Amino acid sequence: MKYFDTTNQDWFNYVSQSGMSNGLIQFVLKTAGKIDYALLKKAVYLSFYAEPVLGCRFMEKNQLPLWKTIDEFEVCKLIITDNVQRAVDNFLAEIIFSPEVPQVKTCLIRGKHADTICIKINHSACDGSGAKYYLNLLTKIYTELKRDEDYIPEQRIYDRSTKRLYEALEIDNKERFFQPEVVNLTSTWSFPAENISDQSDVFVYDNRRLAGGELRNLYYYSRKYNVTINNIILAAYFISLLEFIDTDDKFKEIQFMVDLRRYLPEVSRDMINNFSAIVNVNLPVNANKGFLEMLKNTNSAMKDLMSRKPDIHGAIGSDLMMEEGFNIVKNFINEDWNTIKKTGKCTPMISNLGILSSKLLYFGNIAIDDIYLITPAFHSPAFMLGIGTYNDCLTLSASYYKGGISEEKVKLLLDSVITILKSLKSD
Repeated sequence: MKYFDTTNQDWFNYVSQSGMSNGLIQFVLKTAGKIDYALLKKAVYLSFYAEPVLGCRFMEKNQLPLWKTIDEFEVCKLIITDNVQRAVDNFLAEIIFSPEVPQVKTCLIRGKHADTICIKINHSACDGSGAKYYLNLLTKIYTELKRDEDYIPEQRIYDRSTKRLYEALEIDNKERFFQPEVVNLTSTWSFPAENISDQSDVFVYDNRRLAGGELRNLYYYSRKYNVTINNIILAAYFISLLEFIDTDDKFKEIQFMVDLRRYLPEVSRDMINNFSAIVNVNLPVNANKGFLEMLKNTNSAMKDLMSRKPDIHGAIGSDLMMEEGFNIVKNFINEDWNTIKKTGKCTPMISNLGILSSKLLYFGNIAIDDIYLITPAFHSPAFMLGIGTYNDCLTLSASYYKGGISEEKVKLLLDSVITILKSLKSD
Protein backbone atom coordinates (compact mmCIF):
# COMPACT_ATOMS: atom_id res chain seq x y z
CA MET A 1 0.00 0.00 0.00
CA LYS A 2 1.16 3.52 -0.80
CA TYR A 3 -0.22 6.81 0.41
CA PHE A 4 -0.19 10.25 -1.19
CA ASP A 5 -1.11 13.66 0.17
CA THR A 6 -4.38 15.30 -0.80
CA THR A 7 -4.77 19.00 -1.54
CA ASN A 8 -7.40 21.55 -0.57
CA GLN A 9 -8.80 21.44 -4.12
CA ASP A 10 -9.08 17.65 -3.86
CA TRP A 11 -11.09 18.19 -0.68
CA PHE A 12 -13.49 20.67 -2.23
CA ASN A 13 -14.22 18.50 -5.26
CA TYR A 14 -14.57 15.39 -3.10
CA VAL A 15 -17.01 17.00 -0.66
CA SER A 16 -18.99 18.55 -3.52
CA GLN A 17 -19.96 15.06 -4.65
CA SER A 18 -22.04 14.68 -1.48
CA GLY A 19 -24.94 16.61 -2.97
CA MET A 20 -23.81 19.38 -5.28
CA SER A 21 -22.32 17.53 -8.24
CA ASN A 22 -21.30 14.17 -9.64
CA GLY A 23 -17.80 15.66 -9.81
CA LEU A 24 -16.93 13.96 -13.09
CA ILE A 25 -15.04 15.24 -16.12
CA GLN A 26 -15.99 12.99 -19.02
CA PHE A 27 -14.92 12.53 -22.62
CA VAL A 28 -16.44 10.59 -25.49
CA LEU A 29 -13.83 9.52 -28.07
CA LYS A 30 -14.98 8.31 -31.48
CA THR A 31 -12.87 6.30 -33.90
CA ALA A 32 -13.38 4.85 -37.35
CA GLY A 33 -11.72 1.57 -36.44
CA LYS A 34 -11.42 -1.17 -33.84
CA ILE A 35 -9.40 -0.82 -30.64
CA ASP A 36 -7.55 -3.75 -29.05
CA TYR A 37 -9.52 -4.19 -25.83
CA ALA A 38 -6.82 -6.15 -23.99
CA LEU A 39 -4.25 -3.52 -24.91
CA LEU A 40 -6.56 -0.70 -23.81
CA LYS A 41 -7.05 -2.37 -20.42
CA LYS A 42 -3.29 -2.67 -20.05
CA ALA A 43 -2.84 0.98 -21.04
CA VAL A 44 -5.34 2.13 -18.41
CA TYR A 45 -3.63 -0.02 -15.80
CA LEU A 46 -0.22 1.43 -16.72
CA SER A 47 -1.63 4.95 -16.61
CA PHE A 48 -2.29 4.32 -12.91
CA TYR A 49 1.33 3.31 -12.55
CA ALA A 50 2.45 6.50 -14.32
CA GLU A 51 0.11 8.70 -12.25
CA PRO A 52 -0.40 6.76 -8.99
CA VAL A 53 -3.12 8.98 -7.49
CA LEU A 54 -5.48 7.98 -10.31
CA GLY A 55 -5.37 4.40 -9.04
CA CYS A 56 -6.11 5.42 -5.46
CA ARG A 57 -9.17 5.81 -3.31
CA PHE A 58 -9.87 8.89 -1.19
CA MET A 59 -9.41 8.03 2.48
CA GLU A 60 -11.10 10.48 4.84
CA LYS A 61 -9.28 11.61 7.97
CA ASN A 62 -10.35 14.36 10.37
CA GLN A 63 -7.33 16.57 9.75
CA LEU A 64 -5.59 15.44 6.56
CA PRO A 65 -7.17 12.86 4.20
CA LEU A 66 -4.90 10.70 2.06
CA TRP A 67 -4.92 8.99 -1.31
CA LYS A 68 -4.47 5.24 -0.76
CA THR A 69 -3.56 2.80 -3.53
CA ILE A 70 -6.01 0.02 -4.42
CA ASP A 71 -4.76 -3.46 -5.26
CA GLU A 72 -7.72 -4.85 -7.19
CA PHE A 73 -10.00 -2.91 -9.47
CA GLU A 74 -11.77 -2.95 -12.82
CA VAL A 75 -9.76 -0.76 -15.19
CA CYS A 76 -11.94 -0.91 -18.28
CA LYS A 77 -15.10 -2.63 -19.40
CA LEU A 78 -16.25 -3.73 -22.84
CA ILE A 79 -19.78 -3.30 -24.17
CA ILE A 80 -20.78 -4.79 -27.52
CA THR A 81 -23.99 -3.27 -28.79
CA ASP A 82 -26.11 -2.29 -31.78
CA ASN A 83 -27.11 0.91 -29.97
CA VAL A 84 -23.87 2.76 -29.30
CA GLN A 85 -25.51 6.03 -28.24
CA ARG A 86 -27.61 4.33 -25.56
CA ALA A 87 -24.51 2.58 -24.20
CA VAL A 88 -22.65 5.92 -24.15
CA ASP A 89 -25.51 7.62 -22.30
CA ASN A 90 -25.76 4.81 -19.75
CA PHE A 91 -22.03 4.89 -19.04
CA LEU A 92 -21.95 8.67 -18.70
CA ALA A 93 -24.66 8.41 -16.04
CA GLU A 94 -22.53 6.15 -13.83
CA ILE A 95 -20.68 7.66 -10.86
CA ILE A 96 -17.25 7.16 -9.33
CA PHE A 97 -17.41 6.68 -5.57
CA SER A 98 -14.04 8.07 -4.50
CA PRO A 99 -13.64 6.22 -1.18
CA GLU A 100 -13.84 2.78 -2.81
CA VAL A 101 -12.62 2.83 -6.41
CA PRO A 102 -9.91 4.39 -8.61
CA GLN A 103 -10.45 7.90 -9.93
CA VAL A 104 -10.67 6.93 -13.60
CA LYS A 105 -13.28 4.73 -15.23
CA THR A 106 -13.06 3.67 -18.88
CA CYS A 107 -15.40 1.86 -21.24
CA LEU A 108 -14.87 0.53 -24.75
CA ILE A 109 -18.16 0.49 -26.62
CA ARG A 110 -18.04 -1.68 -29.72
CA GLY A 111 -20.53 -0.97 -32.47
CA LYS A 112 -20.95 -2.77 -35.78
CA HIS A 113 -18.31 -0.81 -37.64
CA ALA A 114 -16.31 1.29 -35.15
CA ASP A 115 -15.41 1.74 -31.48
CA THR A 116 -16.26 4.52 -29.08
CA ILE A 117 -14.27 5.03 -25.89
CA CYS A 118 -15.73 6.80 -22.87
CA ILE A 119 -13.49 8.11 -20.12
CA LYS A 120 -14.64 9.54 -16.81
CA ILE A 121 -12.18 11.20 -14.46
CA ASN A 122 -13.01 12.14 -10.91
CA HIS A 123 -12.64 15.86 -10.24
CA SER A 124 -11.37 14.90 -6.77
CA ALA A 125 -8.13 13.79 -8.45
CA CYS A 126 -7.68 16.39 -11.18
CA ASP A 127 -9.18 19.40 -12.92
CA GLY A 128 -10.07 19.92 -16.57
CA SER A 129 -6.54 20.68 -17.72
CA GLY A 130 -5.28 17.63 -15.86
CA ALA A 131 -7.95 15.56 -17.61
CA LYS A 132 -6.67 16.79 -20.99
CA TYR A 133 -3.19 15.61 -20.07
CA TYR A 134 -4.67 12.23 -19.15
CA LEU A 135 -6.11 11.85 -22.65
CA ASN A 136 -2.64 12.36 -24.07
CA LEU A 137 -1.08 10.00 -21.52
CA LEU A 138 -3.51 7.16 -22.22
CA THR A 139 -3.22 7.36 -26.00
CA LYS A 140 0.58 7.55 -25.74
CA ILE A 141 0.79 4.46 -23.50
CA TYR A 142 -1.52 2.46 -25.81
CA THR A 143 0.51 3.48 -28.87
CA GLU A 144 3.79 2.55 -27.18
CA LEU A 145 2.34 -0.84 -26.15
CA LYS A 146 1.34 -1.41 -29.77
CA ARG A 147 5.03 -1.07 -30.67
CA ASP A 148 6.40 -2.89 -27.62
CA GLU A 149 4.16 -5.03 -25.38
CA ASP A 150 6.74 -4.78 -22.57
CA TYR A 151 6.64 -0.98 -22.50
CA ILE A 152 6.38 0.62 -19.04
CA PRO A 153 5.86 4.38 -18.76
CA GLU A 154 7.83 6.61 -16.45
CA GLN A 155 6.29 6.88 -13.00
CA ARG A 156 5.67 10.47 -12.02
CA ILE A 157 5.39 11.25 -8.33
CA TYR A 158 5.41 14.98 -7.71
CA ASP A 159 4.15 17.61 -5.30
CA ARG A 160 0.48 18.11 -6.25
CA SER A 161 0.04 21.17 -4.01
CA THR A 162 0.33 24.87 -4.87
CA LYS A 163 3.89 25.03 -3.51
CA ARG A 164 5.39 25.23 -7.01
CA LEU A 165 2.96 28.05 -7.86
CA TYR A 166 4.27 30.22 -5.04
CA GLU A 167 7.84 29.34 -5.95
CA ALA A 168 7.25 30.40 -9.56
CA LEU A 169 5.71 33.70 -8.40
CA GLU A 170 8.35 34.18 -5.69
CA ILE A 171 5.69 34.48 -2.98
CA ASP A 172 7.50 33.75 0.29
CA ASN A 173 4.73 34.73 2.69
CA LYS A 174 1.18 33.78 1.62
CA GLU A 175 -0.51 35.55 4.54
CA ARG A 176 1.26 38.83 3.83
CA PHE A 177 0.55 38.64 0.08
CA PHE A 178 -3.12 37.66 0.47
CA GLN A 179 -5.81 40.26 -0.35
CA PRO A 180 -9.18 38.70 0.57
CA GLU A 181 -11.14 41.62 -0.90
CA VAL A 182 -9.94 40.57 -4.38
CA VAL A 183 -11.69 37.22 -3.96
CA ASN A 184 -15.43 37.88 -4.07
CA LEU A 185 -17.55 34.82 -4.82
CA THR A 186 -20.90 36.23 -3.68
CA SER A 187 -23.87 34.85 -5.63
CA THR A 188 -26.64 37.26 -6.63
CA TRP A 189 -28.49 35.06 -9.15
CA SER A 190 -28.65 31.66 -10.80
CA PHE A 191 -29.91 29.84 -13.84
CA PRO A 192 -33.65 29.36 -13.17
CA ALA A 193 -34.31 26.37 -10.92
CA GLU A 194 -37.48 24.28 -11.15
CA ASN A 195 -37.08 22.22 -7.99
CA ILE A 196 -34.29 22.61 -5.43
CA SER A 197 -35.55 20.62 -2.45
CA ASP A 198 -36.59 17.39 -4.18
CA GLN A 199 -34.44 16.61 -7.20
CA SER A 200 -33.93 13.32 -8.97
CA ASP A 201 -30.61 11.59 -9.60
CA VAL A 202 -31.40 11.11 -13.29
CA PHE A 203 -28.40 12.39 -15.21
CA VAL A 204 -29.07 14.50 -18.32
CA TYR A 205 -26.65 16.17 -20.72
CA ASP A 206 -26.98 18.24 -23.85
CA ASN A 207 -24.43 19.43 -26.42
CA ARG A 208 -24.20 21.94 -29.23
CA ARG A 209 -21.38 21.96 -31.76
CA LEU A 210 -19.60 24.43 -33.99
CA ALA A 211 -17.31 23.00 -36.67
CA GLY A 212 -15.53 23.61 -39.93
CA GLY A 213 -16.17 26.95 -41.59
CA GLU A 214 -18.39 28.19 -38.76
CA LEU A 215 -15.61 27.64 -36.23
CA ARG A 216 -12.99 29.19 -38.50
CA ASN A 217 -15.24 32.21 -38.88
CA LEU A 218 -15.25 32.53 -35.09
CA TYR A 219 -11.44 32.58 -35.14
CA TYR A 220 -11.49 35.32 -37.82
CA TYR A 221 -13.94 37.33 -35.72
CA SER A 222 -11.68 36.93 -32.70
CA ARG A 223 -8.69 38.29 -34.61
CA LYS A 224 -10.69 41.13 -36.15
CA TYR A 225 -11.70 42.52 -32.75
CA ASN A 226 -8.56 41.39 -30.88
CA VAL A 227 -10.48 39.36 -28.32
CA THR A 228 -10.18 35.76 -27.15
CA ILE A 229 -12.54 32.98 -28.16
CA ASN A 230 -13.18 32.53 -24.45
CA ASN A 231 -14.44 36.11 -24.07
CA ILE A 232 -16.65 35.76 -27.15
CA ILE A 233 -18.31 32.66 -25.68
CA LEU A 234 -18.52 34.32 -22.25
CA ALA A 235 -20.35 37.32 -23.74
CA ALA A 236 -22.72 35.05 -25.69
CA TYR A 237 -23.38 32.97 -22.56
CA PHE A 238 -24.09 36.08 -20.47
CA ILE A 239 -26.49 37.56 -23.01
CA SER A 240 -28.29 34.21 -23.25
CA LEU A 241 -28.59 33.89 -19.46
CA LEU A 242 -30.07 37.38 -19.19
CA GLU A 243 -32.98 36.23 -21.35
CA PHE A 244 -34.18 34.16 -18.38
CA ILE A 245 -34.21 36.89 -15.71
CA ASP A 246 -35.68 40.33 -15.13
CA THR A 247 -33.30 42.48 -13.13
CA ASP A 248 -32.64 46.13 -12.28
CA ASP A 249 -29.07 45.31 -11.26
CA LYS A 250 -26.38 47.09 -13.25
CA PHE A 251 -24.02 44.12 -13.02
CA LYS A 252 -24.30 40.36 -12.74
CA GLU A 253 -21.47 37.93 -12.11
CA ILE A 254 -20.31 34.83 -13.97
CA GLN A 255 -18.03 32.26 -12.32
CA PHE A 256 -15.20 30.66 -14.24
CA MET A 257 -12.16 28.49 -13.66
CA VAL A 258 -8.57 29.64 -14.12
CA ASP A 259 -5.77 27.15 -14.79
CA LEU A 260 -2.95 28.08 -12.41
CA ARG A 261 -0.47 26.14 -14.55
CA ARG A 262 -0.20 29.25 -16.72
CA TYR A 263 2.18 30.71 -14.11
CA LEU A 264 4.52 27.71 -14.31
CA PRO A 265 7.33 27.06 -16.78
CA GLU A 266 5.86 25.34 -19.82
CA VAL A 267 7.91 22.18 -19.28
CA SER A 268 6.26 21.56 -15.89
CA ARG A 269 2.61 22.19 -16.75
CA ASP A 270 1.56 18.65 -17.68
CA MET A 271 0.42 17.75 -14.16
CA ILE A 272 -2.62 15.52 -13.70
CA ASN A 273 -3.90 17.15 -10.52
CA ASN A 274 -6.18 19.89 -9.28
CA PHE A 275 -4.36 23.14 -10.00
CA SER A 276 -6.97 25.77 -10.74
CA ALA A 277 -8.89 28.56 -9.05
CA ILE A 278 -12.49 29.80 -9.06
CA VAL A 279 -13.06 33.44 -9.99
CA ASN A 280 -16.11 35.70 -10.47
CA VAL A 281 -16.25 38.43 -13.10
CA ASN A 282 -18.89 41.17 -12.93
CA LEU A 283 -20.40 42.04 -16.30
CA PRO A 284 -22.67 45.01 -17.09
CA VAL A 285 -26.31 44.31 -17.80
CA ASN A 286 -26.56 46.27 -21.06
CA ALA A 287 -30.08 45.79 -22.31
CA ASN A 288 -30.57 46.31 -26.04
CA LYS A 289 -26.92 47.31 -26.65
CA GLY A 290 -26.08 44.48 -29.05
CA PHE A 291 -23.48 41.75 -28.98
CA LEU A 292 -20.42 43.76 -29.99
CA GLU A 293 -20.99 46.23 -27.16
CA MET A 294 -21.34 43.36 -24.71
CA LEU A 295 -18.19 41.74 -26.06
CA LYS A 296 -16.17 44.95 -25.62
CA ASN A 297 -17.47 45.31 -22.06
CA THR A 298 -16.70 41.65 -21.34
CA ASN A 299 -13.17 41.99 -22.70
CA SER A 300 -12.56 45.12 -20.62
CA ALA A 301 -14.00 43.54 -17.46
CA MET A 302 -11.87 40.42 -17.87
CA LYS A 303 -8.66 42.41 -18.42
CA ASP A 304 -9.34 44.55 -15.37
CA LEU A 305 -10.19 41.54 -13.21
CA MET A 306 -7.23 39.39 -14.18
CA SER A 307 -4.79 42.28 -13.70
CA ARG A 308 -5.59 42.00 -9.97
CA LYS A 309 -4.68 38.28 -9.91
CA PRO A 310 -7.87 37.00 -8.21
CA ASP A 311 -6.86 33.44 -9.07
CA ILE A 312 -3.67 33.73 -7.03
CA HIS A 313 -5.48 35.23 -4.06
CA GLY A 314 -8.18 32.58 -4.37
CA ALA A 315 -5.58 29.83 -4.27
CA ILE A 316 -4.00 31.38 -1.18
CA GLY A 317 -7.38 31.70 0.53
CA SER A 318 -8.09 28.02 -0.07
CA ASP A 319 -4.66 27.02 1.21
CA LEU A 320 -5.12 29.07 4.39
CA MET A 321 -8.49 27.43 4.98
CA MET A 322 -6.86 24.02 4.56
CA GLU A 323 -4.83 24.69 7.69
CA GLU A 324 -8.08 24.35 9.67
CA GLY A 325 -8.26 20.66 8.77
CA PHE A 326 -10.53 18.52 6.61
CA ASN A 327 -13.54 18.30 8.93
CA ILE A 328 -13.85 22.06 9.31
CA VAL A 329 -13.47 22.58 5.55
CA LYS A 330 -16.01 19.82 4.86
CA ASN A 331 -18.54 21.42 7.22
CA PHE A 332 -17.95 24.84 5.65
CA ILE A 333 -18.57 23.51 2.11
CA ASN A 334 -21.73 21.67 3.19
CA GLU A 335 -23.07 24.70 5.05
CA ASP A 336 -22.38 26.90 2.04
CA TRP A 337 -24.30 24.49 -0.21
CA ASN A 338 -27.23 24.45 2.23
CA THR A 339 -27.28 28.26 2.12
CA ILE A 340 -27.26 28.18 -1.67
CA LYS A 341 -30.24 25.83 -1.72
CA LYS A 342 -32.14 28.05 0.73
CA THR A 343 -31.49 31.28 -1.18
CA GLY A 344 -31.76 29.68 -4.61
CA LYS A 345 -28.74 31.73 -5.71
CA CYS A 346 -25.68 30.09 -7.25
CA THR A 347 -23.67 32.05 -9.79
CA PRO A 348 -23.85 30.51 -13.28
CA MET A 349 -20.52 28.90 -14.16
CA ILE A 350 -18.49 28.47 -17.32
CA SER A 351 -15.48 26.23 -17.86
CA ASN A 352 -13.52 26.36 -21.11
CA LEU A 353 -10.93 23.62 -21.47
CA GLY A 354 -9.81 25.14 -24.75
CA ILE A 355 -8.16 22.87 -27.31
CA LEU A 356 -8.19 19.30 -25.96
CA SER A 357 -5.21 18.37 -28.12
CA SER A 358 -3.22 20.47 -30.59
CA LYS A 359 -2.89 17.45 -32.87
CA LEU A 360 -4.98 14.43 -33.80
CA LEU A 361 -4.72 11.73 -31.14
CA TYR A 362 -4.26 8.04 -31.99
CA PHE A 363 -4.64 4.67 -30.36
CA GLY A 364 -1.83 3.00 -32.26
CA ASN A 365 -2.70 3.63 -35.92
CA ILE A 366 -6.41 4.25 -35.17
CA ALA A 367 -7.18 7.95 -35.26
CA ILE A 368 -9.56 9.52 -32.76
CA ASP A 369 -11.71 11.48 -35.19
CA ASP A 370 -13.88 13.19 -32.62
CA ILE A 371 -13.81 13.98 -28.91
CA TYR A 372 -16.47 15.81 -26.99
CA LEU A 373 -16.47 16.94 -23.39
CA ILE A 374 -19.18 16.22 -20.82
CA THR A 375 -18.88 18.61 -17.88
CA PRO A 376 -19.68 17.73 -14.25
CA ALA A 377 -23.43 17.51 -13.63
CA PHE A 378 -24.77 19.84 -10.95
CA HIS A 379 -27.89 19.83 -8.86
CA SER A 380 -29.87 23.05 -9.13
CA PRO A 381 -29.54 25.90 -8.55
CA ALA A 382 -25.93 25.27 -9.67
CA PHE A 383 -25.35 25.22 -13.41
CA MET A 384 -22.27 25.09 -15.66
CA LEU A 385 -21.59 25.53 -19.35
CA GLY A 386 -18.53 23.59 -20.52
CA ILE A 387 -16.50 24.12 -23.67
CA GLY A 388 -13.89 21.98 -25.38
CA THR A 389 -12.42 21.97 -28.89
CA TYR A 390 -10.92 19.07 -30.83
CA ASN A 391 -10.18 18.45 -34.50
CA ASP A 392 -11.76 21.68 -35.72
CA CYS A 393 -14.95 21.17 -33.70
CA LEU A 394 -16.05 23.17 -30.65
CA THR A 395 -18.51 21.58 -28.23
CA LEU A 396 -20.78 23.39 -25.78
CA SER A 397 -21.89 21.04 -23.03
CA ALA A 398 -24.32 21.18 -20.12
CA SER A 399 -24.94 18.37 -17.62
CA TYR A 400 -27.57 18.42 -14.91
CA TYR A 401 -30.14 16.37 -13.03
CA LYS A 402 -33.69 15.92 -14.24
CA GLY A 403 -36.30 17.89 -12.37
CA GLY A 404 -33.87 20.39 -10.88
CA ILE A 405 -33.91 22.66 -13.88
CA SER A 406 -36.04 22.74 -16.98
CA GLU A 407 -34.71 20.68 -19.88
CA GLU A 408 -36.49 23.08 -22.20
CA LYS A 409 -34.69 26.09 -20.69
CA VAL A 410 -31.32 24.37 -21.01
CA LYS A 411 -32.04 23.66 -24.66
CA LEU A 412 -33.10 27.28 -25.19
CA LEU A 413 -29.93 28.51 -23.49
CA LEU A 414 -27.62 26.31 -25.58
CA ASP A 415 -29.53 27.20 -28.75
CA SER A 416 -29.16 30.89 -27.95
CA VAL A 417 -25.40 30.67 -27.33
CA ILE A 418 -24.70 28.64 -30.48
CA THR A 419 -26.97 30.89 -32.57
CA ILE A 420 -25.04 33.97 -31.44
CA LEU A 421 -21.71 32.31 -32.22
CA LYS A 422 -22.87 31.24 -35.67
CA SER A 423 -24.20 34.73 -36.44
CA LEU A 424 -20.89 36.54 -35.94
CA LYS A 425 -19.35 37.78 -39.18
CA SER A 426 -15.73 38.76 -39.65
CA ASP A 427 -16.21 40.61 -42.94
